Amino acid sequence: MTASTKNSFKPCKSWRVFFAMSALFASVAWGAPEFGLSAAFAAAPDREDEDLSASYLATQAPECAAAQKAPVTGVVYVARDGSDSNSGQHLATLNCALQVASKFSRQVMAKVTIMVGPGEYTGEQVLWTPSASSPEIVIQPATGARPRFNGGGNGAWLTVKAAFNQLTPLTVTGMEVVNYQTAVSLDGRNDANGWNGGVKIVNNRFANIGSQLAGEKHSTAAIRFVNSRNNLVQGNQFVNIRNSDRCGALHSVYMAHFSSHNAIRDNSFDGGCGDPIKVRDQSNDNLVANNTFRDQQVQELFLDSFCNQDVRSDCTAHHPECPSTGNQFTNNKYLLGAGETPPASFTVKQTVSVSGCAVDNPQEGRIRESGTIGARQQY
Repeated sequence: MTASTKNSFKPCKSWRVFFAMSALFASVAWGAPEFGLSAAFAAAPDREDEDLSASYLATQAPECAAAQKAPVTGVVYVARDGSDSNSGQHLATLNCALQVASKFSRQVMAKVTIMVGPGEYTGEQVLWTPSASSPEIVIQPATGARPRFNGGGNGAWLTVKAAFNQLTPLTVTGMEVVNYQTAVSLDGRNDANGWNGGVKIVNNRFANIGSQLAGEKHSTAAIRFVNSRNNLVQGNQFVNIRNSDRCGALHSVYMAHFSSHNAIRDNSFDGGCGDPIKVRDQSNDNLVANNTFRDQQVQELFLDSFCNQDVRSDCTAHHPECPSTGNQFTNNKYLLGAGETPPASFTVKQTVSVSGCAVDNPQEGRIRESGTIGARQQY
């Protein structure tokens, strides 16, 4: 797949029912999760009008005294016994570390590494709002052990807000993120302008992601891209990605509103009840390759959908949505359980013509598939 920072701007029923007792049995069969799950899950259908502006995303990072001091090296440390009043060598939170790292300009320091010490960090919701001159930032373990971030069931672990039509190079690797409503949200604007991208999410473990507490708004994604491009999601583990309410609306990776030229490859998806991968609204030329799926209570592994304003009045985007085109589903594998009916490899929804969308055949060319094992192929 050829990386490009320019979107091509080519435009762009399912139901799931399973018995409550089956879901309850499945919840036991998953093993001992990090977050207490005892209720049966109801897989409500996905919706094309879903509003992705989740209210639980962080809107402001906490103040960080260390960010007021001039950093002295290109390495910033985070540790459980750290303090955010320090100079940047031994901080307590990832929020503060990102603020310290962002004090560098790319001209002064091309790359800053944030080393996260071992142990469990509880309740932190990280917000990064880079500037056009921010350096490349790498978040990685300080030792061989995965640092563990535990959200206690609330919020998003990492939200990146940027909409200045430029790559925002960030690498997140070697982390364990559990018990959040969303793990990572890359937020540009949901119109054709105002994108971000260039983020690498590599070799992490995301477990028990979703809205699992009573009264919470349901989550739509473990990893969410809104007008975010040229990102890489590779070698990660997605384990038990479920909502307690409207579980079918939750996707492991959700690429929406002009999120194009992303690569989702070499990941494992173990346990879920919403389509693991979804594209929506002119999210073009994405590659989904060499992934392994199991225990997915879904009709398809890859869903292509959008909200057609010709026939609906409840679409949430501020522009007419169109189909996505040129996406690839290549060499993916589904591991069937005993007696399990294989899901379809992909489904394309809304195959009627849409006014304002430059697509002659609304179905042809939207997803190209090859090499699927275990799921029903949709050539």
